[in-house]
Parts: sequence; C-alpha cells; structure tokens
Amino acid sequence: MSNWKKTIGASFSTADFSNDRLARFPDGYPVRLADVDFTVRAENATFYGHSRFAFSVRGPRYGYVNCNVMGTSPEQVAQMWAPVADKAEHVVKSFILDAP
Repeated sequence: MSNWKKTIGASFSTADFSNDRLARFPDGYPVRLADVDFTVRAENATFYGHSRFAFSVRGPRYGYVNCNVMGTSPEQVAQMWAPVADKAEHVVKSFILDAP
C-alpha cells in the first residue's frame, strides 16, 4: 500500500488518498481505484485538486486513467468536482488494459 501511494502521489506536493480499493476488470485482473486530494506548489503559485483514478500493472506494462479538477482553493475544487463526479467514476471504471 505505501508503494502504491508513493508511486502515484510523488508528483504532488501533498496527496491524501481516500476511497482506496482494489477492484477487478471483467477478465478478473486487479485494478486499484482511488480518490486523491492534492496540492501542487510551484514558485509563487499554489493549486488544489481532486482526482479519481484507476491503476493496473500487467507483467512489464502498466496503465492508468486519471480524471481531475484543479482550482485556487479546496472549496472551489469541491464545487467543480460535484457536477462531474459521476461522469469521472464512469470513465475510470471503463478503463481496460489489454493482456500482455
């Protein structure tokens, strides 16, 4: 679990995971699903975001899909995320990684 969070969260200044769960593709192969609240800081700018994504590894290959929004405050991000959350969930769950 810590390797999973370290791999995905490394590109953010902060990465707070929630709804982290293991699911299965229709062919039975595992996929990790999660939400991440994050902050990106660069020079004098700070941006906040929320992301829902899926990540899977098959042999030497991996794939992921990420749906996110970013804004200037956590409150703005929550307002932006609410109307697209169901659509993002549909996109993330439709993720397919071909067999090696």
